[in-house]
Amino acid sequence: MPPDADDGVAAAAPAADTAAPPGSVAHTVARLFTWARRAPEGLARVEYDNEFARRAVVDELRQKCEAAGIPFHEIDLPVRYKAAAYVVDFLLQRLEALPERCLVSLAGFATAFDPNVPLVDSLRVLNFNRDRLARFPVCQIWWMTPAVTSLFLQALPDLNSWFFVRLHLAEPVAPPPGSELLAFSLSDRALVNLADAQRQAAYLVERFRRALVAGAPVWEVGRIAVVAASALRNVGAVEEARELAALLIREMSEVLLGPESITASERDTSEALDMWMAALNTDQSQAGQARSLFNIAALYDQQNKYAAAESLYKRAIALEENILGSNHANVAMNLNDLAHLYATQGKYVEAEPLYKHALEIVQQTIGEKHHNYAIALHNLADLYIRQGRHAEAEPLIKQALEIAGQALGSEHPNLSSHLGALVAIYFSQGRYAEAEPLIKRAVAIAENALGVDHPNAVARRTNYARLLRVMGREAEAEAVESRAAALGNEHP
Repeated sequence: MPPDADDGVAAAAPAADTAAPPGSVAHTVARLFTWARRAPEGLARVEYDNEFARRAVVDELRQKCEAAGIPFHEIDLPVRYKAAAYVVDFLLQRLEALPERCLVSLAGFATAFDPNVPLVDSLRVLNFNRDRLARFPVCQIWWMTPAVTSLFLQALPDLNSWFFVRLHLAEPVAPPPGSELLAFSLSDRALVNLADAQRQAAYLVERFRRALVAGAPVWEVGRIAVVAASALRNVGAVEEARELAALLIREMSEVLLGPESITASERDTSEALDMWMAALNTDQSQAGQARSLFNIAALYDQQNKYAAAESLYKRAIALEENILGSNHANVAMNLNDLAHLYATQGKYVEAEPLYKHALEIVQQTIGEKHHNYAIALHNLADLYIRQGRHAEAEPLIKQALEIAGQALGSEHPNLSSHLGALVAIYFSQGRYAEAEPLIKRAVAIAENALGVDHPNAVARRTNYARLLRVMGREAEAEAVESRAAALGNEHP
């Protein structure tokens, strides 16, 4: 078994012969190449923040290995494979086919596993098969994003000790000129803490600006901006997300509508919206207009500019109904967005018929067994909870919980939100004994699926402590609250 080593400094690997700062592309290349040149086999783990920096390391390593006569190979794990066992088999087959004494780069751990299975469980399958994966006479580089690394260190410290080299590639590298926009997606599992969210947002802002200058479609530019701001909002940095959304919508306006749009926006939002409509009408198809309008509306929504967001949502829904018909699943999703906008403002009378219509559309188009139907039920129930209509909300949440459990499995992180809503109902009614096992289950699911430091897991523990305190169990509440402080006092 390989000796243990501190992160970034491997006991078994020789020092890199470079003056480059740790975390840079040059330092990472030198460390990995020196290790591969001197070690006959073994594992290296590199945490990376930027895909273009990772690509720069791989390209330079390939050149150095070719010059030194060391075979170099890349293995990209398949996206959203069936299960962790299949990923292991995939890896074993490809490692088996490699020549001895080669250097192989393994990437794709963040997106390889079944999304319906908690990532930590998939990583444990890797741990169980570590002997099989490490037995090959080759040097393996395992590339991991910050979120995957965090789960890896928390759940699999024994497997982590098998890595001779542990590095953190932190240098930001801009996309090469003319490169196409990469596919991107975010999820609760992808972002564990504020630092991860800030890195993700910064990376997306750079992509946003390059896409804007390159003349990418408005819907594509807008989508990148929305995801960048959402990355911050999803970990609780609401004010930071609002400021970023305002900055990006301003930059979009200036480039796409002209400098005069900034003055128009500050003087009269409706005038700026008319300018957007005029530009989109001449620039895109109806489908492109609808997507662009939704993304621009979401950016205004992020800034709490509700009147502007409402106007754009309505125009976009009208366009989509014209293209797809009034009973299309996409229309239901967008009705939910508008309904949520109303609910946020306390406009419950306006929100309720939209949520109900969306629920009917999902029922007709997708069916009652799909998790999207559970989400639609939850949305309507949440509206009732906001109004204190708990008797109407309870059966909807119970139905959503049952559907989600059957569709996703009993330990999927999405169940945590359904459980939390049911707990809120019981808590408001003083049904504390019924609420406790549900909140304990929600905490366990969130911690296992997202990690103990994830904001969602912290929020569940905070709610559990509140319940315990109301029940008079002060000591237990303090113990739970001490765990809820794991993010630190500076986290938003």
